[in-house]
Amino acid sequence: MNIYLVGFMGSGKSAVGPILARLMGREFVDTDALVGDIPAIFRARGEKAFRDLEAFAVRSVSRRRGLVVSLGGGALLRAGNRAAIRRSGKTVYLRCGVSRLMARLRRAKGRPLLAGGALRSRVAELMEKRRPHYEKADLTIRVDGRSAGEVARAVLQRLKGEA
Repeated sequence: MNIYLVGFMGSGKSAVGPILARLMGREFVDTDALVGDIPAIFRARGEKAFRDLEAFAVRSVSRRRGLVVSLGGGALLRAGNRAAIRRSGKTVYLRCGVSRLMARLRRAKGRPLLAGGALRSRVAELMEKRRPHYEKADLTIRVDGRSAGEVARAVLQRLKGEA
């Protein structure tokens, strides 16, 4: 079964994933990396095209087994993605407080959904849509005040506790 890391952009999925994969002796896959240059896709083809490419990436990794997968923050918005993920693994929600997210996202480049507007209101709007899907994860791990390594070890401990 795959382990899918879910959560809002900036929650640490791409940092925690490789560490967790190494600890578990698994391959790490980041669906955003599979999709490619996200800002360029948004500029040239728009969000729908990006979401279609993201769905293709999710379907591709869901056909494989034994992976640790970092999902894009909005991947759970599509029912087809949620179904593929549910069939092929467990989800781990990396829950990050809004103030920590804001600090991380202020420094971030290449986040097309956050372009052009007040960052806090845009984050709140996106989080409102996504949170119900994140909260249905098999496990929830708080990431505030923890390093990526500490979060990865906490995920591993919780997964072992469920075995």
